[in-house]
Amino acid sequence: MAFLGIDEDMGQRIAKQFKKHGDKGGGVWLANTADWTDAEAAAAYRGALAKEVDLIIATPGQEKPLWMSSELGKTIGQFKTFTFSSMSRVMLNGLQQRDANALQGFVAAVALGMLAYQVKSSVAGRNTSDDPRKWISEGLDQSGTLGWLFEANNIAEKVTRGRVGINAAMGVAPSSRYADRDITDTLLGPSVGTVNDAANLVGSASEGKLSRSDLHKARRLLPFQNLFYLRWLFDHAEDSAGDAAGLPEAPAR
Repeated sequence: MAFLGIDEDMGQRIAKQFKKHGDKGGGVWLANTADWTDAEAAAAYRGALAKEVDLIIATPGQEKPLWMSSELGKTIGQFKTFTFSSMSRVMLNGLQQRDANALQGFVAAVALGMLAYQVKSSVAGRNTSDDPRKWISEGLDQSGTLGWLFEANNIAEKVTRGRVGINAAMGVAPSSRYADRDITDTLLGPSVGTVNDAANLVGSASEGKLSRSDLHKARRLLPFQNLFYLRWLFDHAEDSAGDAAGLPEAPAR
């Protein structure tokens, strides 16, 4: 309660107002703070509730580094703000609490990360590993519980082609989350990676040396191509186009 800005005196005032104006509707207690006669207690209760919700739902805020607020930083750090917010709101917050609730939340988050690994692999047509170490690694990565630590690890593994990193130390394959990204995407963000893919595609087409890799890059430029309920259709179209053109087999997705 003290962490939420509520001391013993304010807690008693809130309890008094809640007892007087609170209502249990549909099995859920409603505070009805609009009816409270103690304005300070109502403000403290609302503030504490808002703070708790912000901690439960890792919404990106001021936790991200300053360089990500610049125009170039926004481009490079696109889709990475959650990672930095998770570091402060989930990992560091849990380490400070050091209780069973924090551990329970951590385990639940990793389990959901494992579920995400299973679902994404199924949608993408990739086989899941039967190694428990791989599942734990994917659970930690997909859940975001370790914040930017795993992001840095994934970048290192991508740059070194899987030779340096946590997964390499455990003897398992690199993160599936980076399986379809090249070095440009990894280091400079998806916007720069898209421009790079388009330039490579134009170059290959100009030379008349298109490959299935180029075909896959062209497919990635299309809107909605990665939606889970449409991906199978784009996969089929990509494979059929490659077979019709007699292109070599595409790399594993």
